[in-house]
Amino acid sequence: MLSAVSQPIPPVEVTGGYKLGVAAVALLMVLLTFGFFATIGLTVLALGAHLVYSLTHASAGGMACVMFDVVLLAAGCLFGLFLLKPLFAPPAKPQVRMSLAPHEHPLLYAFVERLCATVGAPTPARIDVDTEVNASASFGRGLWSVVGGGDLVLTIGLPLAAGLPLNQLTGILAHEFGHFRQGSAMRLGYLINRINSWFARVVFERDAWDVRLARLSQEAFPVSLFALLLMVTIYLTRRVLWLLVIALHAVSCYLSRQMEFDADLSEIYISGSRVFERTSMNLYALGVARDWAHDDLEASWRENRLSDNLPALVMTNVERLQKKPKTAAKIKNAVLELKTEFLDTHPATSERIERARRQNALGTFQLSPPAHVLFNNFEALCQKATLAYYRQALGDDKVSQRNLVANTHIAAEQNETEEALKALRRYFQGRVVGWRQIFLPVFDFSPPPDPQRAVEILRQTRKKIVEDTDQVAQVVWQYEKAEDRLKDLAVAQMAHDVGMQFNPYEFGMTDNSPWTLHQTREQAHRDLQAAQGGLNQLLRTAQARMIAALRLLQIPEVAARVEDADKLNQRCRRMAATLAALEIAWPSLLQLRDRAVELGILLNNFEGNEQNHLMSNRIRQTAQLVVQCMHTSLHQLVNFPYPFAHADGRISIAIYVRKELPDPNNIEDVFSATGETLDKLMSLYYRALAHLAVTAEKVERAFNLPMLPEVVDPLSDED
Repeated sequence: MLSAVSQPIPPVEVTGGYKLGVAAVALLMVLLTFGFFATIGLTVLALGAHLVYSLTHASAGGMACVMFDVVLLAAGCLFGLFLLKPLFAPPAKPQVRMSLAPHEHPLLYAFVERLCATVGAPTPARIDVDTEVNASASFGRGLWSVVGGGDLVLTIGLPLAAGLPLNQLTGILAHEFGHFRQGSAMRLGYLINRINSWFARVVFERDAWDVRLARLSQEAFPVSLFALLLMVTIYLTRRVLWLLVIALHAVSCYLSRQMEFDADLSEIYISGSRVFERTSMNLYALGVARDWAHDDLEASWRENRLSDNLPALVMTNVERLQKKPKTAAKIKNAVLELKTEFLDTHPATSERIERARRQNALGTFQLSPPAHVLFNNFEALCQKATLAYYRQALGDDKVSQRNLVANTHIAAEQNETEEALKALRRYFQGRVVGWRQIFLPVFDFSPPPDPQRAVEILRQTRKKIVEDTDQVAQVVWQYEKAEDRLKDLAVAQMAHDVGMQFNPYEFGMTDNSPWTLHQTREQAHRDLQAAQGGLNQLLRTAQARMIAALRLLQIPEVAARVEDADKLNQRCRRMAATLAALEIAWPSLLQLRDRAVELGILLNNFEGNEQNHLMSNRIRQTAQLVVQCMHTSLHQLVNFPYPFAHADGRISIAIYVRKELPDPNNIEDVFSATGETLDKLMSLYYRALAHLAVTAEKVERAFNLPMLPEVVDPLSDED
């Protein structure tokens, strides 16, 4: 490998666009920075000179003019301090990276050193790893490295090493070393990004200073005049600075794109044009797989469990993607259809691939073993980096070894859940799930007194579900239409209650009088009840089908034809008990959902209505009602066991959902906790019902009844 990576490559020529980008960024950076500080300095000096003049001519205007000038000078000084406040703000929490010691990974360091020599780039001072699907070149000491030089850092995302062959990872590393060659451009890019970040924080950031100014503007005169004067000045300055931010960002983006094109040449010469194209597409596949892996982690973290190896979990999801050729094709087409926008920091992949094809390079490095051969004890390294990532994201005190589960277990459970949800959509033909609950009536898990009749029920209900597809669609449409109508009218009612003006025609009303609003809501309730009646009839058909299948499984002769019948039976009893618990709490959960929707509407409309005391009081009252509904729901679930594995062992559904109630005075926490509570309970509902659907389907197949047609979730990317 070391010999193969040492083969020389053609010299990388610096393009005119690259030179133009460097020159434009350097010039603009100097002009904007000088202009920014000059504006602040001149403003303060002008105000000071005016104050000196006023003091020396105090008799002409009297003390009132002097006091006004003092206020004006104070506003100018505060204005300058406001623009400079990003200097005093603490930096963002850095991303966790692990530095690799050369003696622990000698092959990696030797390989990197040879590759740098081949590309003509300085050798990095250290090599870091993280869990991102990316590699990057950076300055190890920030601004000090920019000024003093050296101390370059190479960061390698471990999913790249886990999912790519060596020739593709080598090309990516060559690309980063191509950036190492861009010494002046890297420094300018770093500085311009810092300056642009500073400007952006001045323009867009809202903090305690802004809140205090807004409050002062409501105080008595002359405090309110002082605050309003400062707020207007800051607003106008932000508008001007916004233009500077856009101009600075546009030029820096142009330079960034030219730097990417330039670095691409190093990758193309090392790995070859065809490999460059495959690498580009594989990076997107790995990105999608990492997004899916995070979805898996979000689901498992509900049970305080996490995969012990995030790069391995990404690779599990790569395998899932490979089993979905239609989804993979959609991703590829979407990537190739992207075009470079004016403010993009990277050129579009299609343009980079086309440029690589024009080079028609064979590449000097062709070896393609798994890229992780460069690392010693790669699995242990991934596990260590994974734990560090979790602790940064969630907190050191929230993640320990007890929360980590073998990746194979997490992947198997997520795959089982995915297949179960497919079965759920098949079983009910994707029509009658969601907040329209399908709880099972209380029944005992005993063999049916008339097995033939139970089999006949299976056949009849299956047939009816298929035949009534159009009717089901119509009923569900009517129900959802009435439900959406009620939600819209709830917005109108909220606006009326807090004294906000609204257009009645937007809500299908002739006027916005209380009587019209009441009558319209009553009619919407009647429409919902009428649709609910038709929906209930469909639900009873689905319930009868599932109960018949579950009771048939209790017959030994039937169980003998179903694989793992005893295990399925035990799980079905747990799932049925869980649904029974949720049915008890469902009225409270519906109230919690409705109050949460109301709280969300109020919060979304609060900006600009801060002085509306009716709205402020309504928000506080609604938050208290939300906490009360949450308390009632959790109290009803406290004695029911959570049916799945959990890091804390055997716990109740209430503890699974939430260990403590939020502070009703902390509106943000209340809203966040409510969303998490409803999300967990709905996920539990779906999951329990899905496992029952899996078992019921297996029983039906034991009677040679084929599965109903597949139903694809319109919100998913499934094939």
